[in-house]
Amino acid sequence: MKKIRITETQLKYVLDNVNRVDEQTEQYPKEYKVTYKEKTTYPSGDSDPSGFVDSFVNNVIKEINKNPDTKRMFESGALGLKFAFIRGGASNVWKNPMKPEIDNNYRGGNYEDNPNFYTASEDEIKSNKDLAQKRAKDFWVSFSEKLKEKGITISPKLDLKVKSFIVDTGGKTDENKESKYKNPGQHIYVNLRFVATKTIKDKPFVPEPKDVLTGAYFCDGTNSKGQPRSVRHGCRKFRDKRMSAFEIKYKPNVLGNPNVIPVKRWLFHWSDEGKINKIVQVSYDETNKNTGYGNEVGRKNVPLDSKEMRLMMRGADKDKPETRYENNIKPYINNPFPTS
Repeated sequence: MKKIRITETQLKYVLDNVNRVDEQTEQYPKEYKVTYKEKTTYPSGDSDPSGFVDSFVNNVIKEINKNPDTKRMFESGALGLKFAFIRGGASNVWKNPMKPEIDNNYRGGNYEDNPNFYTASEDEIKSNKDLAQKRAKDFWVSFSEKLKEKGITISPKLDLKVKSFIVDTGGKTDENKESKYKNPGQHIYVNLRFVATKTIKDKPFVPEPKDVLTGAYFCDGTNSKGQPRSVRHGCRKFRDKRMSAFEIKYKPNVLGNPNVIPVKRWLFHWSDEGKINKIVQVSYDETNKNTGYGNEVGRKNVPLDSKEMRLMMRGADKDKPETRYENNIKPYINNPFPTS
C-alpha cells in the first residue's frame, strides 16, 4: 500500500479544520545591536576602502543573520540603521614611532612621553591621525552605500559617530609588530543599532495537494512503504498486517522544516478478539517548524466511522468506491482480523 497525495476535496477539509500558518504581525523591540571588527588593508597613504568593503559588508550581514529577529527584518526589507559608531585605527608609527592613544585591546591607555622611543615629529603624528580619520570617514561613505544596496534603510535621523585612534602596536606596522600585540592597528570597527522600519506580516500559507501526503502503519512494525516504523500503540499482542495508524502530513521542507510535519494521526486499538474497538485521533501543531511528532496538541476518542478520518483515508480518485477505510477498518469493527 503506497502513500497517496490528498485530493482537492481532502485538502479543503484540511484547510477548514486544521491549523494553518495564518497571517501574523510581528512586533520588535526598539533597537538591535550588531558589532563587528575586521583588520583592513590599505595601500600606503591611501584611504580607499574598495579593496575590502564588500567582504566587510557581507560579514556584517552574517552578524545580522545570527539574530532571528534582525535576520527576519533584513529578509523582509524592514531593517533600518538608527545608530552607527565607526572607529578607524592606525598603528603607532609613521616614519617613526609615536605615542598611542589607545592600547592594543582598543581601550584607553595611559602612556607617558618617551622621547627616546616616540621620535615621530608633530607633522608625522598629524599625518597619521589625519589618514586614520580619513580612512574611517571614507569607509563610512562606501559602507553606508553598500548597506543601502543590500536593502537596509539609513535613517534620516541617523546618530552617526566616526572616530579614529592611533593604536599601540609597539611602534611598528601591523606586518612587523611583535606577537604580543595581537590586534591590528589598521582596522575598522563598527557598532550598529537597527530598528524595524515597518510592520512585518506573513502571508497566509495555503498548502497545495502536492504539499501533503497520507501514510499508514501496521502492527508488524512497518509503514505503507514497507519500511520499519514502530507505531503499535493499540496493537496489543498482534504483530501482523492489520493497520495500527493512519496520518496526513506535510512533506519535508513545505513549512521550512527538513522533516515531515504531521497534521493528524488516527491510532487504531484492537481488542483481544482481533476487532477494532477504539480509534484515537491525535492532533499536532504543524505551524511549529522546530519539532516533528513531539508537537502534539491533543488527542481524543472518535467514532469508529469518523467522517473526518474517512475523508482523509480516501484515495487519489474521489469517485473510486474502494477506500482504505472500507478495506482496512470497516470490516474489522464487527469481525476479527484474519490471523492466517
